[in-house]
Amino acid sequence: MNKIYTFLLAGVFTTFAVQSSSAQNQEGQWDLMIPSVSALMPLSNVVDANAFGTGTPSGGHEFSAMFGGRLTYWFIPEMGAELELLFAPSALETDPFGLPGTVDAQFFSLNARLVYAFGSDSNKPYFLLTGGLGLWATNYEDYDMTTGGMGVVALGLRIPMDNALSIRIDLSDYMTTTNWELASGGETDKILQHDLALTVGLSITLNKK
Repeated sequence: MNKIYTFLLAGVFTTFAVQSSSAQNQEGQWDLMIPSVSALMPLSNVVDANAFGTGTPSGGHEFSAMFGGRLTYWFIPEMGAELELLFAPSALETDPFGLPGTVDAQFFSLNARLVYAFGSDSNKPYFLLTGGLGLWATNYEDYDMTTGGMGVVALGLRIPMDNALSIRIDLSDYMTTTNWELASGGETDKILQHDLALTVGLSITLNKK
């Protein structure tokens, strides 16, 4: 009986030691993902129907690609902080403005996030939950740039490839508000924007332990 207890205790100790060792692998690490590539899918119109009081139709941004990079620091095994920079060329439907076709548009974003890992072993795949705040700027070919606050939430998956490389996949919702100044004075109502992005990138661990 004592041998059985001794064997069980040894197994528990070994399991705890292995888990602790693997958990410490990620603590204090820096992960760099450059470049990241996203499919940006606007889910909301930026102009509501009749927003300008002239019976105009609604309008929105087109589906586009988005490029960027992300730096992550893990201050404990399951929790870290991220800084993300993004750029996306797009276009704006111009029917609401009485113009045919579209005008070129560019999105720029800088945001900071907290990230929680549902798994402490950096050598195995695990899910990630992130959320944060930042700035979102939109520049149009024929309109002035508008800049405002942004919130972001995302669900991700990290898949290790080798000792220092992993594939990172994220589904993010970038939330902003849009409104327009009227030529006669005043502004349109603010519209909550949801821009959904599916992002894939190769993440490099800079100081793998």
